[in-house]
Amino acid sequence: SKPASKPKPEEPAAEQQAEFEQPGDLLSQLEAVRPDLVVKWRKAKKNKLCFGSLRIGDKAGVIIAKLLAKDMTLQFAYLFNNKFGEEAGKALAEALKTNTTLKELSLYKNQFGDEGGKALAEALKCNTTLHMLWISNDSLGNETGRALEEALKTNETLQRLILYTNHFGDEAGKALPEMLKTNMTLKTLWLYSNHLGDEAGKAVADALKSNTT
Repeated sequence: SKPASKPKPEEPAAEQQAEFEQPGDLLSQLEAVRPDLVVKWRKAKKNKLCFGSLRIGDKAGVIIAKLLAKDMTLQFAYLFNNKFGEEAGKALAEALKTNTTLKELSLYKNQFGDEGGKALAEALKCNTTLHMLWISNDSLGNETGRALEEALKTNETLQRLILYTNHFGDEAGKALPEMLKTNMTLKTLWLYSNHLGDEAGKAVADALKSNTT
């Protein structure tokens, strides 16, 4: 009789694979899809990454997010107007959970939608270094608004949150001001050019009565 074949080892989960990916491996992956970005990454200033308006897309965006998760020198990352979608949004959220140096992240004019937006909001619950998050014009709706409200009840480091020109309605407009009653760190909240009505305006005015920052 034939000897029993050895069972194949299980493939590591995606999260485990990402943990063991080294920056060199990630740059090789990026070079396969966008070699120009590898050149820009290597030429970037030690603490600043300026990758705005480069039409990066989700595939390369996910790789860049993984690089951000491992880079502990960057303090400013400008990734606006890059055709990022839900997958890039989720990957960037994962990066925020582990990166401990990034202070400013500019992501405006992408297409994260609520799934990407909720993931970014969730990351704010554990991130303790980000001071500014710019996610205007990113197709975010009420679900993201509610998620941000929950996250900012406990986040004690974010000072500027830029949310204009999204799809927030009164539901988000009433939820977001609630966190202003307890959050004493946030100094700037931009909500203009959303779909906020009178009820949202009243909620903001009410919240500001107890907010001192």
